Amino acid sequence: MQTINQKELTNPEDICYLFDQLLLVGNPMHGTIRTKELCPVCNVPFNHIPKLGFICSKHKTMPTRFFVDISYKGQRIKIYSHKSGRVLDSYQIAVETLEHIRYEIRNHLFDPSKYVKADLKNYLFENAIIRWLEIKDAAGIVTTHKYRQFSRDFFSFFKGKDIREIRTLHIHEFYHQLPDHLSNKTKKNIMACLHSFFTWLRQLEYIEKMPSFPVISEDQPEWKWIDVDIQAKILLAIPEKDRYLYLFLALHGCRPSEARGLKVRDIDFKQKSITIKRTFSGKSGNILTEHTKTKRLRVIPINPEMTETLKDICKDKLPEAFVFVNPRTGKPYAKSTFQEIWQDACKKAGIQVKPYEGLRHSFASQRVSRGVDIYLISKVLGHADIRTTQRYAHTNLEALKQVMTVPRPSPVEKLTKNNL
Repeated sequence: MQTINQKELTNPEDICYLFDQLLLVGNPMHGTIRTKELCPVCNVPFNHIPKLGFICSKHKTMPTRFFVDISYKGQRIKIYSHKSGRVLDSYQIAVETLEHIRYEIRNHLFDPSKYVKADLKNYLFENAIIRWLEIKDAAGIVTTHKYRQFSRDFFSFFKGKDIREIRTLHIHEFYHQLPDHLSNKTKKNIMACLHSFFTWLRQLEYIEKMPSFPVISEDQPEWKWIDVDIQAKILLAIPEKDRYLYLFLALHGCRPSEARGLKVRDIDFKQKSITIKRTFSGKSGNILTEHTKTKRLRVIPINPEMTETLKDICKDKLPEAFVFVNPRTGKPYAKSTFQEIWQDACKKAGIQVKPYEGLRHSFASQRVSRGVDIYLISKVLGHADIRTTQRYAHTNLEALKQVMTVPRPSPVEKLTKNNL
């Protein structure tokens, strides 16, 4: 920015600028297009023909760089680039930029910093999201690998856009152009990542207003579960030295990653309780984090059927030791090892069911079918939203069978008796 006073009127460019302003007194749509270049042949300034451009009438040469020269709130401002960051390398681009600036001034939207190329780089979507991801990495957020994948595969839609100019319309356009083959759950995760990024922008006041995001209804998969008898058949097919981890999951309903991260100090035999406070996560599923999936610790009761077994497992172990360790390595079970052991047991038992379905889902479904309160089940499972637990209600077939049992005599018997 530059303010012109009488002492500085020695530069021909400044004199020309002041002359233009005198001609435009009372006209708020002030401003003009200039160039600093001279004719490369005769080394004299180009002639400015309004609406047509600059040219040396003698040699027919034209400049290749322009700038917009305006007076705004008593200051002189020279603008050398479009809001997109593109330099004003054609007269037409310079004209469009000037017209846009006039529109912004008229509507009280003009911000000179949005036209400074150095500042523009900081506000470009692709640069801002890199800074956000670096902060996530530094904070040890284990889902950053997913955010990076989304940024690489999908967020190129916003490349070159100024984050201050992204509106609700752009967010919805982005959502509707996501590939059709993506599930609603994946789309929801992508939009949640984008929402988290914009929340950060708003918190740091990069943007003045948070754009609205579409509401996405997640696909409801058909949850498979097994009863106690089938569950026992699979557990018996698991080698005895590995069985206790799976038995614990079948009786307590924890997430496998939470059980793998359980330490001796988390079990209180006096209170007969277990504190779930950490989990394994990350791209490989083997990064230990000191919080659960929902970022909340929870306390659940020890299933009486496993109290003595847990006491034997924890005996002579230090408080910081893991409860369940792979006997082959002496370390917590890796995610891949955990899955392979379960799959091998299912194959031996002749049953096809995933570990999450055969353990956590089955724990909840078995209890729903026995009429246990959904709210209590949600607390044990650690669901942040009880609506997640309510999805198990459709498995309550045994309880629904009671509806079909009516007092005697039934309508069928009455109809039969009347027909006779």
